[in-house]
Amino acid sequence: MKTIFSLEETINNYMHKYEQKFCSELNKWLTYNGEKVIKHSCPIECKVGIGDKPINFKSGFRPHQIPTLIQAKQNVHAYKVSDMDQMPKPYDIAFFCKAPSLIAIMWIRKSNKTFYLIDPVAIQGLQEDGHKSIDEKMAHVIAEYVGELK
Repeated sequence: MKTIFSLEETINNYMHKYEQKFCSELNKWLTYNGEKVIKHSCPIECKVGIGDKPINFKSGFRPHQIPTLIQAKQNVHAYKVSDMDQMPKPYDIAFFCKAPSLIAIMWIRKSNKTFYLIDPVAIQGLQEDGHKSIDEKMAHVIAEYVGELK
């Protein structure tokens, strides 16, 4: 029996695949460059846009993500890493106390390797100013760091 996915499910699966790839590539980049650029341990949420389309705040972020990153930055945040997954986990709990937190964004286009590290407070500010999404030009302006993946 052939499974039929809705257009929304297909788009979500497509975006999830690209976000996973970006996370893997950013993880490698951080291993070699993170200490020079970020200089602190921090939580990072990765997002991808496709082509030149903006990333919609409502559909591109889950409601808890930006507030949780801001909480880690301004106060404390502890997170239990699930043992339910079959993959081995490096540790049980991640704890952040007034740690810098970032949103990493990359737009998926042929040959594009540019990504943006953005303070979640800046994203919240865009939302409070009435913006419904972020495009690459906006990301470039508010980014704390603009990098290139290898």
